[in-house]
Amino acid sequence: TVKGLMDAAVAKGPEPRPNNDPGTQSLGYISLAGTKGEPSPATIYAAYDADFTRGAPGEARRDYSKGLYRLSEDTLSLGSPSYTVWQYYILKGGDRLVNLNNAFVPFNDETDAAIEDNDRVVWRLVSVLKNSEEADLQASRRYLS
Repeated sequence: TVKGLMDAAVAKGPEPRPNNDPGTQSLGYISLAGTKGEPSPATIYAAYDADFTRGAPGEARRDYSKGLYRLSEDTLSLGSPSYTVWQYYILKGGDRLVNLNNAFVPFNDETDAAIEDNDRVVWRLVSVLKNSEEADLQASRRYLS
């Protein structure tokens, strides 16, 4: 499952960093009940015990300080026109998309979220615009409390 894959990455613990960078890196996540009540990552983080440099091919490289880097969902921003959620895609054999049309596949689903060798999971933290009725309801709750 996607959850099993994440758990295995966390259990692996600190490992040498790629590209001959000094130090180690480790991965972790915090899971909460998602928007559909299923367990879902709310925060994904990486810890680095040494400074490092990163950059996509063809782009300028940036220096980063050692420490904890995290990205979190934000589904509770009152009055905000948007919210952020973690979204993942499962690619079978590396290229066949399983959750087509953004279909919801539970994080721990043993059938649809089964991960095998050569499969990939692509994570994105996306911002979603709320519809105006939802935004108005949240704004009114903020001012009424």
